[in-house]
Amino acid sequence: MMAPSSASTIRLCFVLGQFPSPTEFFILNEIQSLRAAGVEVTICAFERGPVLMGKTDLMDRVRYVPRWFQLKEWLLTGLELIRHREKFREFGRTTEKVRGKNRLKKIRNAWLVATWSRKLRRDLPDRIHAHFASFPTDLAQQLAHVLELGYSFTAHAHDIYADGPDLTEKIAGADFVVTCTGFNHEILTSQKSNGTPIHCVYHGLDLRQWPFLPRKSLSEPLSIVSVGRLTSKKGHAYLLRAVHELVQQGIEVNCHLLGDGPLRAELEAEVAELGIGKEVVFHGHVPQEALSSWYQKAGVLVQASVIAGNGDRDGIPNVLLEAMASGLPVIATEVSGIPELVRDGETGILVPQRDSARIAGALLHLLEHPEIYQSISQRGRGWIEEAFGIDRATEQLLELHRRG
Repeated sequence: MMAPSSASTIRLCFVLGQFPSPTEFFILNEIQSLRAAGVEVTICAFERGPVLMGKTDLMDRVRYVPRWFQLKEWLLTGLELIRHREKFREFGRTTEKVRGKNRLKKIRNAWLVATWSRKLRRDLPDRIHAHFASFPTDLAQQLAHVLELGYSFTAHAHDIYADGPDLTEKIAGADFVVTCTGFNHEILTSQKSNGTPIHCVYHGLDLRQWPFLPRKSLSEPLSIVSVGRLTSKKGHAYLLRAVHELVQQGIEVNCHLLGDGPLRAELEAEVAELGIGKEVVFHGHVPQEALSSWYQKAGVLVQASVIAGNGDRDGIPNVLLEAMASGLPVIATEVSGIPELVRDGETGILVPQRDSARIAGALLHLLEHPEIYQSISQRGRGWIEEAFGIDRATEQLLELHRRG
């Protein structure tokens, strides 16, 4: 593995599925904070994402896969494959036992890697780092092999629990692995076969983006906000049933669902069946820069996460960090790494997954006990400042990349 270019400067190449991604601001924040700390960043991305407001300063550092009409780029990629064919063949042989003999997949991956390796040779990074242990780490492994560099990766949630049959092999070849919860750390440690170090580094939040508004009491109508894609692991159905229970008890409720996804039609049908169409509003996708105002005007955030049928689950949803930093009390489920952030009765309220009655009960508890509501608002912000700030995370990541 190549040593860093100097004691103070690290040249780091990130391999990502999409960049920028409107649902993965935690990756963008990490890259920007490392860059601000002096790291020279290059990004290799498979897919072009939408240009995000105020987040365009990294675009000149991104290396995308050539578009179909860029014939010269495709020709140069072919020459790269020919010149370094032994490296590509060697990687295919060493991973065949784990990943099988899917020839089309091998050709696709090799072609993608060659488009990047050709460009990176002009200004070689010190190391390769991927986000998500699935497809991006597949590519990072091969790219590191071809360029004779070390690689590492960050594992998050679905890539561990729903997409991770070959994690042992990926961990074994890495210099180190990062994950964002202690719960994930235990799972990954149980799957490793060698001494590769695995580190828990919580997603860091730039607190300047989330102004703190202390809360004193919760009143009717209850203003509930829930942020996240409309997928099974987010558990929106249980929040809707909790809203129905509160309405049945004569409590006034306004519930705002921020996010879109494949379950929208199903959830809208459930709202109609429960007769809570006046209480629940689907807002669709809300851009990141608009979330702060929602946190400021809402009374409570509910994150009803569950373990999906395929094993997929949240790690620690970033919306919980954002809400707590803003002073907005949160109610969340005891899934995965969430209890590491939400300490029941102190920094939020925890309830069992798939339990709408407990969600309704927690909302009533906050409504009836303003002293608890106020304390949670204060302690939630304090806990974010102590353990989940961007500076802390950046220092940890810098040290890991320096050591390699």
